Amino acid sequence: RRPQTNAANRTRANLALKDLMAAEPPGEMLEGGLGDEDCDDMVNLHVLEADTILRNLESRFGMTKPYTYVGRIVISTNPFQWLDGLYTDETIVAYSRVPDVFADLSPHVYAVARDALDNLTQQQESQSILISGESGAGKTENTKICMGYLAAVDSRQGGGGRNGVVGVTTRVMQTNPLLEAFGNASTTRNDNSSRFGKFVRLQCSGAGAITGCALDTYLLEKSRVSAPGHGERNFHIFYQLLAGNATLRPELAAAMGARTPATFTFLSAPGAVHAIKGVDDAAAFDETRTALRAVGLADADVALVLELVAALLLLGNIRFEHSDTAGDGQGGATMGGGYARVALGAAAAALACNPADIESGMCSRRLRAGTDWVTKRHSVAEANSARDALAKALYAGLFDALVKRVNSSLGGGKKKKEEERVGASSAFFGVLDIFGFENFAVNSLEQLCINYANEALQAQFNAYVFRQQQAEYETEGVPWQRVDFSDNAQVLTMIEDKRAGLLTLLDEECMLGQGTVGGFFTKLKDAQSKCPNFKVPRIARDTLEFTIEHYAGPVTYDLEGFLEKNNDTLHPDLVQLMQGSSFPLLSSFFGNATGSDDKQAQKKGARKKMETVSSRFRAQLHGLTEEIAITGIHYVRCIKPNASASASAFEHTLVANQLQYAGVLEAIRISRAAYPHRMPHARFVAAFAALHAVETGGKRLRARGGGKGKATADAGKRAADEEADRATSSLMLQTLLPGQQGGLGYWHAQSKVFFRPRVHEKLTLRLRHALGGAALVVQACSRARSARKTFLLTKKGAQVAQRLVRGFLARREFHRRQAARVLQAAVRRRQARTRFVAGRVAAVCAQRVARGWLARKLCKTLVETRAQAMIGAHWRRYTQQRYFHELRFAVVKAQGLLRTKRAVAKYLRRLKDAKARGLFEFQLSKLREKLVAEGDSRSDLENKNRELQEEIERASAVREALDAQKAQVDELAEQLRASNEAAAKESAVRARQEREHEQVIVKLRMERDAAKKAAVGHLREERLDKMKEEQKRMYLTHEGELKELRAMLAQARRELRAVQKERDELFTQDRVKTCQLEDIKAEMRELGQYAGAGAAARTKARPPKVAPPLGSPEYLMATEASRRATRGVGTYVPKPRAPGGPRHFRHLTEMRISEDCVHAVSITPDKSRIVTASDDKRVRVWDITTGLCEHSWEYESTPRALATDSLHVYAGFGDASIVKYDVGSWEATSFASGHAFTVYVLLFAKGAPLVGERHATPMVSGAGDGELRVFDAAACTLVHALRGHNAAVKALAAVHGAPLGASVMLSGGDDGEVRVWEMATWTCLHALTGRGSGINSIVSLGASAPTADKPACVRVACASDDGYIYSYEYQKEAGWGECAAVSAHKDVVWALGSISGLIVSASEDKLIRVWPASTPPPWECMETLTGHGDAVCCLAVTQNHVFSASSDGMLHMWKLV
Repeated sequence: RRPQTNAANRTRANLALKDLMAAEPPGEMLEGGLGDEDCDDMVNLHVLEADTILRNLESRFGMTKPYTYVGRIVISTNPFQWLDGLYTDETIVAYSRVPDVFADLSPHVYAVARDALDNLTQQQESQSILISGESGAGKTENTKICMGYLAAVDSRQGGGGRNGVVGVTTRVMQTNPLLEAFGNASTTRNDNSSRFGKFVRLQCSGAGAITGCALDTYLLEKSRVSAPGHGERNFHIFYQLLAGNATLRPELAAAMGARTPATFTFLSAPGAVHAIKGVDDAAAFDETRTALRAVGLADADVALVLELVAALLLLGNIRFEHSDTAGDGQGGATMGGGYARVALGAAAAALACNPADIESGMCSRRLRAGTDWVTKRHSVAEANSARDALAKALYAGLFDALVKRVNSSLGGGKKKKEEERVGASSAFFGVLDIFGFENFAVNSLEQLCINYANEALQAQFNAYVFRQQQAEYETEGVPWQRVDFSDNAQVLTMIEDKRAGLLTLLDEECMLGQGTVGGFFTKLKDAQSKCPNFKVPRIARDTLEFTIEHYAGPVTYDLEGFLEKNNDTLHPDLVQLMQGSSFPLLSSFFGNATGSDDKQAQKKGARKKMETVSSRFRAQLHGLTEEIAITGIHYVRCIKPNASASASAFEHTLVANQLQYAGVLEAIRISRAAYPHRMPHARFVAAFAALHAVETGGKRLRARGGGKGKATADAGKRAADEEADRATSSLMLQTLLPGQQGGLGYWHAQSKVFFRPRVHEKLTLRLRHALGGAALVVQACSRARSARKTFLLTKKGAQVAQRLVRGFLARREFHRRQAARVLQAAVRRRQARTRFVAGRVAAVCAQRVARGWLARKLCKTLVETRAQAMIGAHWRRYTQQRYFHELRFAVVKAQGLLRTKRAVAKYLRRLKDAKARGLFEFQLSKLREKLVAEGDSRSDLENKNRELQEEIERASAVREALDAQKAQVDELAEQLRASNEAAAKESAVRARQEREHEQVIVKLRMERDAAKKAAVGHLREERLDKMKEEQKRMYLTHEGELKELRAMLAQARRELRAVQKERDELFTQDRVKTCQLEDIKAEMRELGQYAGAGAAARTKARPPKVAPPLGSPEYLMATEASRRATRGVGTYVPKPRAPGGPRHFRHLTEMRISEDCVHAVSITPDKSRIVTASDDKRVRVWDITTGLCEHSWEYESTPRALATDSLHVYAGFGDASIVKYDVGSWEATSFASGHAFTVYVLLFAKGAPLVGERHATPMVSGAGDGELRVFDAAACTLVHALRGHNAAVKALAAVHGAPLGASVMLSGGDDGEVRVWEMATWTCLHALTGRGSGINSIVSLGASAPTADKPACVRVACASDDGYIYSYEYQKEAGWGECAAVSAHKDVVWALGSISGLIVSASEDKLIRVWPASTPPPWECMETLTGHGDAVCCLAVTQNHVFSASSDGMLHMWKLV
């Protein structure tokens, strides 16, 4: 669409402008007028001609003075460059402080903003600034400049940045990049043309502070989305998205490709422009994204908006092809292949819709035929129209949503507490930036609506500037020369008449189901045939056209597409599809879309009235004009000096046309003949009575009438008051403005006083000066009164002070003479006292020196004596110790000799006793026979063990047979599926039989599950589930085989149970036999002492050790030791134990639970399952009985901690999250812990106050950030947050005991400290300092009973990084005592556990050691457990069992026996 360049039309417009100006005599000179060039206010031009006006504007344009006044109307000539000197902060301050901006400073748009703001604050009346002009004239920039002035003034008055909040006007300025990106585009006339109208409504308080903002938009040109004009661009946001660094989802980014405008259909129309000179789209994109965040959108919402824009571009790349898939010869549109499918899929993903549904909605539509629905296929053109309609509807919805978001962020219509306190009013400050008059080569419905809006605003301008003023002058009887102006009321009537108006006929034609453009054209031609402003071509053409004579010139409109654009409907199928989107923002676009089904209306037989584009725009325009009409209006007329956007060219013809459009001539003429200011008599008296009183020196006059519109009940009294006020105002005017009556300076009318230009301002300025002088007098009087009062008080105080001083001096002289003797005595006493004190000080110094010398001498003597005593003591200890060792060696040697002598004598006596020796030999032979018998029984046990191994192998064979049957089941799967399909069609009897079979199958599956679990314990849960499904299919086809298999599995289960029972009995017997063998060996050693007198000599000369004979007890013991050493797991027993002796740990089993390090092990409350957390980022649940992994979860982070209560298991992870597992269903629920680092430890604080609605035991977590957090574990909510340590918290323990009184919790961390917390209030009671090494585990050792030597106490043990176990003790009177250290391991101690009065410690050195817990430290190791191949990382303890896990992923189970 290119603008018309008809030279004839422009010439006629210029001549018309000159003719209108010729009504003023060419040579008329205004008194006090300025020159014809560089005139600030064109009302004051010497000669009022077209050339004079154009020359003045051209001269100011050349001097970079873009603004010129016409009275109080600002003419803004676009300089096509940014003039920095005009918009500085100093300029804003100057225009906000001068008394009269129109008289004291050069023309500026700031003057209009200042005038409107003053009127708003003084009169408490809403104000509007209407900025109009054609495209490219600078309307948008002038709007920004006005808003910038308001923002600066509001900020200086305290409106911006109150309490750290950005001002409303500043936030409005921040939204400009957003509205320009989504609402502006490059046209042939303007690189940044607003393709929508907007009215910015700033809500103000009574003091003029801006408190909120509301933004209304009008008629977005959404048709540009799918069809930008020749030589124009689409909306800026599309090019910014392609040039910026937007992060899109992968499918969108892949479909977008290289992101060049040429690759997208909506941006690559014929003759389209892709770039604007001097504009960086990438930088503009960053500003747009910042503006989106400024209106309160989160990053996720910003990404959603950008993805929706990208989806619109991809919708344009969808191609349709004609195909006849039904074979009926009619065919229809189908989706093209290749890239079109990719674009559709990516766009559908961004819209959260099904691609197939979008394709169906574009290629076809559903129509109602009676009570049925019929699907009609679209042609290719209809499919393209449906695609474009969807794109336009989406973009319009997105634009409206962003405008709503902007209004929400600006707080339009809301009063804050501060505003209510200062007294906010309902007044507002409006700035209108509306589209200018448009006339293109092809004009459509959009241009009709735009020009209709300009006609309505021009009519309001005429009414405000011309008609209202003339009517008021005539009513008041003010003599003035009437000015004729062009009235466009007839054009408005022709467009908006409710019966035969153009828009009314258009809406009626759209309401018809079969309405056509031809029918509309016929109706319009018949209805408007007599209107002189409506014309139709006399010669028939290919297209239907009509011409309207607007106030700015004739415009020809092409009716093609009028009805479709006015309906602006989207097919119901696509509307319903978009309403079903999973994105709430997207579905809200189509909440009230046209074409949606209304079930209630259908039931009543009524049809909802369709809302068309023209009716909606007409309602908006009427509301706008009505709202502006009740405000004080200020006009800024923008002029475009040239069509090439040059900063130096000035085209007279173009400017003359725009001046004609704007009605500048009429405004100049009416301003020269008019009275711009007028005031009612009562209001004038009230306003300037003070000035009259000051200048005349008389009494201040009072107004008797309402002044500001106050009504009086008595009409007669009101008339009398008004007459009195009229007389008073006349008297005041004669005094204040002598010689200016009769229209020279003012006109005294019936109810008002009318002032000539500048007269009211000068009078107001005189009033300000008079009030200022009066204020100075008042201030002087007030200051004189204050100074006089101060002087009198000072004088009175001085007199009192003088009287007191004289009395004091007299009394002092009197008392001095009387006190002379007393003073002399005091002086002598002082001298004597001084001599005495000096002597005493000297004596004290001498004594101090002497005593110090004696003390130092005594100290030296004591030190030497102590050293001598210590040396002597050490020497005596050394000599006595040496003597003791020598004596003990001698005594031992003597005892040995004596005992040897006695043993020899005893042996000799026994040799003599033959009977005793025979008895001993008999007993020895019996014992040997017993050993042989025990060896035989041991051999039998080994044979039984081999048989058990064979049974296990047979069970493995059974498992292999089951695997073979699995293959057979797979072959029969297809047959089962076919039989199921046939069975579905059978009778009800067959269905009942199948349900009975299904119940039998369920029962068999349960039995099969139990048998499989007992027979093949190491199979995974997945294989068991698969076997269950296979058994179900097998039973349906081979019921007999399933029964045999069930019997076989039951038999195998019984045999395995019997084998397990026998193995347990044999193991018990083997242990008993081993103990008996040890007893026999002990007896043999004891008997061997009496074997002969040469026992000691034979012991020294013992022959080399030989292998024991096969089957002997020694051979059996050696075999057992070798078996344990080969297995690598066993118990190191320092002292031999017999059955019934001290308790010790026996190794039960070992199993691999992970390929990586295991960080935590926990036991469920029912002692049936083990929960593990390992370094492979998995949490597993194991059945203790079968050793099978029942559940497994894999996560993104490593699990580090576990804790269990009666119903749940909790796991802490490296990403600071916590997962809760239900023990019954094993469902996982994740919630955030609030920690910043890894959760290392979890603890259920038993004894703490219950929390939550369920009264649950609180759970405490410790993490790498040093914090402890208390949770309501049942509700997954935070209760307390405790800051306890300076490093990671890795150990927690709850401690109970009578000495404590209340339960406490201990925490330990890498900072080496142990902190004691009171769980009732969760406060830190003590901080116990350790040895500096990190604490890895804490365990409570319980409370000890009081004894005679020691009161009752509570002890705890802590594992540290230096290999020590530290013990702390608490006594009621002494509190927490110092720690005692036990060197437990050679490396880091990772875990501690308490079981049956014992402490179990696990270390990096692969060992587990057992310590006594019933006695105070230091302890001695009772037992060392070996078998782990790597560092032992964690322990889990039950009543009689210990579970240990190591870094190599192995789990060992120990039993206390």
